[in-house]
Amino acid sequence: DVIMTTCVGAASRLLKGVVFDVVVVDEAAQALEAACWIPILKGRRCVLAGDHLQLPPVVVTPGDGGLNVTLFERAMSAVGGLMLREQFRMHSKICGWASEAMYGGGLITACDDGDREKEGLPTLVLVDTKGCGMGEAK
Repeated sequence: DVIMTTCVGAASRLLKGVVFDVVVVDEAAQALEAACWIPILKGRRCVLAGDHLQLPPVVVTPGDGGLNVTLFERAMSAVGGLMLREQFRMHSKICGWASEAMYGGGLITACDDGDREKEGLPTLVLVDTKGCGMGEAK
C-alpha cells in the first residue's frame, strides 16, 4: 500500500502507531527540517528527494534561527547524494541555461523541443529586475 500525505499530515491520528518500510519526502529541499522529522520518524528507511540548488524553504521569521538550512541540505553536505542527470520537462534551451548556471553543465534534456515551442514566443528570456523597485509589499 502507498499512503500519500504532507509532512505535517503524517502526524494525523489516523496514522498513529503506523510504521512504514520506506518514507519518501518529496521536495525535501523546500521543507523545513522540523516538518520532515514527522514522517521520517514513522519509517524504517527514508528517501529525501529534492534539489538544494533550486528554491529554498520560505522562512519569514526575523533572523530565521537557522530554519533556512534544510535537512536535505545538511544531508547533502554530510554524506552527499545522487544527482539525476536527465530531465524530461524543460525545452533544451532552458535546460542548457539551468545546466550551466547551477549544475556545471551536467544536466541534459530528454525532451522533444517541438512539444515545448509556441509559435511567435521566445523559448527563454532572462530579465534583470535589479534596481527596478519591484520589492514585495507586506
